[in-house]
Amino acid sequence: MQVRCQCKEVMWKKNVRILLVFLFMSTFSKADTIDVWNIYYNQRLIQNFNDFTANEIVLKMDSIQPGDSITLRYYRDTPCHDCATFLVIENEKHYVFFERSNRGTGTPISFSVDQLLAIRNNGYIRPFLVFYHEGKLERRSDKILLFRIRLE
Repeated sequence: MQVRCQCKEVMWKKNVRILLVFLFMSTFSKADTIDVWNIYYNQRLIQNFNDFTANEIVLKMDSIQPGDSITLRYYRDTPCHDCATFLVIENEKHYVFFERSNRGTGTPISFSVDQLLAIRNNGYIRPFLVFYHEGKLERRSDKILLFRIRLE
């Protein structure tokens, strides 16, 4: 009978040690979250992106209708509810074609596809780069490249 009690006590101590090791390790581990962004074409979800996806949208020029729009919703684990949020459309040399803004992480930011067509009709044939940032832009590295738009 005494041998059984010692076995239970040894098992209990072993379990407590394992638990303590996991708790100790968790204080030094860093939680990693992934930002995600959803892209809507005329209020219809067309893409879910994150840092690990191939972030390109191809639009067929012959299927674009006047008034079509693209909307972005950007989500992160530490949202700001009242900060200024910006969507910036640029070329590969960081020339800004136009910019749209809203307030708060996760709020939709939209732009007209007609604007892309107008730029394309003026001779620009490269992909458009779509960047996102929150608050005042102090460095170019504060912007996040979200995706590219190709018009075919």
